[in-house]
Amino acid sequence: MIEFDPHSYRYPSRRSVIYARRGMACTSVPLGAQVGLDVLRRGGNAVDAAVAMAAAMPILEPTSNGLGSDCFALVWIERDKKLYGLNASGTAPLALNAQHFRDRGLDKVPPLGWLPVLVPGAPAGWAALAGRFGTKPLAELFSGAISYAREGYSVPVTVAHNWAIGLRRIAQEREKTPLVHDYWHRVFAKADGSAYRAGDVFRWAEYADTLDELAKTNCESFYTGELMKKTVAFSRASGGFFSEEDFTGYRPLWVEPIPTD
Repeated sequence: MIEFDPHSYRYPSRRSVIYARRGMACTSVPLGAQVGLDVLRRGGNAVDAAVAMAAAMPILEPTSNGLGSDCFALVWIERDKKLYGLNASGTAPLALNAQHFRDRGLDKVPPLGWLPVLVPGAPAGWAALAGRFGTKPLAELFSGAISYAREGYSVPVTVAHNWAIGLRRIAQEREKTPLVHDYWHRVFAKADGSAYRAGDVFRWAEYADTLDELAKTNCESFYTGELMKKTVAFSRASGGFFSEEDFTGYRPLWVEPIPTD
């Protein structure tokens, strides 16, 4: 049995242990956790809160989160006495294979550009989680993220620090492949080309529009509708590998978690 003492910290972090009687939400930025708490206060359950927070993080902490990402979940359902697993990780485009990497002299997947990009599983994962275990519609769960995207929020200190680092890195890649990175630069750099600083207000109306579309279609638009068509068109125009079949054939997987004694 692991010994636990809330007054003893074995690690560098000095954050105090938090206790709560009715519910708890946690993300890497306070506003993200607030989104989850708001859902719980309105009667939502833990899955509702998790989906709401996941949708909010690409706007509240874009330095570490994005809609084009994976989704993994372990969900304990007390009434079933069962742990459910969801694997909504991305799949490689059908047009991409190992020979593409060898032809470029690569022996591993690079971190930037089109080569490492997979079909994003996050939207499908959110819809699967909310549909099976949630109690609220996606329009309500996405409302917090949509509000922040339309009305803006003040960039936190840590996010601003990482924002500056990311902007410098993407600026270098933009010089090599401007078409791929021009939209990113237009959204995440200020008018003078600098990064958003701590306290600056950041808005992203297009992300709000995207979440509106996802909510209306139960995230299907991302895989079979207009959002998918826009993604594939941009991929084709900028040297990517996506086809419509990559998206229409995507499905998240419910899996049996690996147990241990």
